[in-house]
Amino acid sequence: MLSSSHRIGLRFCIDSDGRLIDSRTSEELNAMCRTCGTPVMRHSPNQFFQHADKQCEGALFSELLERLCSTFIEIGHISLPITFDNSESTAQGVIAAEVNYEHSAMPILALTLTGGQLIYLSLRTEDYALSHHQLMALRESFQSVIEVDISTLTLPSSELTAYLRDQVVSESFVNRCTWLALSPLAPLTRTIAALEADSLAKQKEQADKVLISVQRHLQEAKTELRLSTDILDKVALYESVEALNNERTYLIQQVNNLSEKKRQLDSQVQHGTHSHEANQLSSQVETLREQFRSGRRHVREIESEIDFARKNLSRVENQAIEKRQEIESLDKKLSEVNWMKGFLSHIDMTFEDFQSVAAKVDHAFNQLETLEKRIKSKNSNLVDLDEQLSSKNKVLSEAKSTADFYSKQKFALFREVNQLREQLAEVKGGD
Repeated sequence: MLSSSHRIGLRFCIDSDGRLIDSRTSEELNAMCRTCGTPVMRHSPNQFFQHADKQCEGALFSELLERLCSTFIEIGHISLPITFDNSESTAQGVIAAEVNYEHSAMPILALTLTGGQLIYLSLRTEDYALSHHQLMALRESFQSVIEVDISTLTLPSSELTAYLRDQVVSESFVNRCTWLALSPLAPLTRTIAALEADSLAKQKEQADKVLISVQRHLQEAKTELRLSTDILDKVALYESVEALNNERTYLIQQVNNLSEKKRQLDSQVQHGTHSHEANQLSSQVETLREQFRSGRRHVREIESEIDFARKNLSRVENQAIEKRQEIESLDKKLSEVNWMKGFLSHIDMTFEDFQSVAAKVDHAFNQLETLEKRIKSKNSNLVDLDEQLSSKNKVLSEAKSTADFYSKQKFALFREVNQLREQLAEVKGGD
């Protein structure tokens, strides 16, 4: 596993005047480290430079980035991921490449792509990643940053540039990349955002289908449960009514039997016999009639309770429908919030950072609009100046024409005067 503490020979250094030294072409034995500025040395020109004491933290990244820089310039293109899962990529031409060295910051590779777009490449090892402070500084300046994971590599004993070309700058380069920041003003960023939004839309559509299927199964289960409950209620009600009907039939039968006995007793009473027994039977008949009336009232109460339970069930179902609608609305809002959080988490950005970047972009566009208005005003003034210049040129041309005319007239008069002088001289000579 590659870590930042691995010691490495430095091929690229600088001299005391800040000029680049390539160990393969230079005969110098002493130089300066590009990262920390301390002296480095070697014993012979066929060696690489080494720190005199402990190697600085950025030496490994400096050497690797310098070699990647020359490799990208030589190849002339780079494949960049355009989705966060690296499932798709795009080839971009490389116009220029340069390793940036800043005080108290790790070196980082700046690549200028076709169209003038600038992206920064940082390296991740087993024990190092781009610092949060350096990343936030790049985000605040609206820069795009890609992290290249080289933690699985090992340093070869020779041919480091060829090793990096085969292991990093190859078809597997996209799989080593992770977007840390995206410039909101770059065309590539809009492409990535559009593809990511399309991917999220597809995922949301699939999730919606799953949710609809689950809701359908849930509704079917609720319907089956309601039907089962209704059946059980009907069975219980039927059993209760059946029991009451049996009891009513039994009471009616008893009343009929007692009525028959009463008629018999009445007949006997008329003949003057069994009067006491007749009174007892009449009392029993009245008791049974009261029990029958009580049972009928009980049946009516049960029927009333059943109607009331059905009304309550209908009200509960309506409340369940309203709660389901509220839950669907909350799920929709939650999915929108989760999408935003997911998108921001892909680029390691909080919602507050996103609001800050959006405010800065809005401010930048406002400044751009102000500059366009000033440019329009300046262009208007320039048109006025052009019209004034054209008018002045016209007047100057007319004055020049007049001056040329008078010059020609002056020359013609000068010739006539000379001719007259010659004639006068000839006349004087003849005299």
